[in-house]
Amino acid sequence: SIGCTRCLSSCSADAIFSVAGRRNAHIEIDPYLCHGAASCVSACPTGALSFTQPPLEQRLEQIQRLLERYQDAGGTQPILRYRLESASDRHSPLAPEDQERCLDIALDEISATGHDEWLAALALGATQVIVELPRTLPAGQHQQLEQEQRLCNALLESMQLATDTQGSPRLVLITESAVPASPMTLVS
Repeated sequence: SIGCTRCLSSCSADAIFSVAGRRNAHIEIDPYLCHGAASCVSACPTGALSFTQPPLEQRLEQIQRLLERYQDAGGTQPILRYRLESASDRHSPLAPEDQERCLDIALDEISATGHDEWLAALALGATQVIVELPRTLPAGQHQQLEQEQRLCNALLESMQLATDTQGSPRLVLITESAVPASPMTLVS
């Protein structure tokens, strides 16, 4: 039986292709085309794909350490922000008081994160998770992250945890091109 094709549509490098077979249809990844975005791993609903660097457990340990240090230093209402290594605060749509509460997780590829990691970050104590999408994000990866956001929000809504006590969303996707004229406050 042929599985879904979420990994195929999420790969901006077109490194994944389907191999038809009477008994064993499968996908293959061309290692010479793959650029390591890991969007296929986040898109895979069954966990059939994996990416070895960095492992999810390592990022979750990093998140836990960041949150513990922040709270040990007297910080409150931490915001966990996923962004590209190359991103700068100069174009951030966040208000200065929210930027002070941001704990950044820098990624080589923004699509290497997904609902499982966002939910874990909230469970570990983040008040809000923000994913900063670059303007140049390929459409397939953008759609995949929006799908991850819908899944995450559905799970949070089922537990009545999609918003905080002020009604601010716990998970926010922001596109760089959506930078307003004046900074916005996401969590009060």
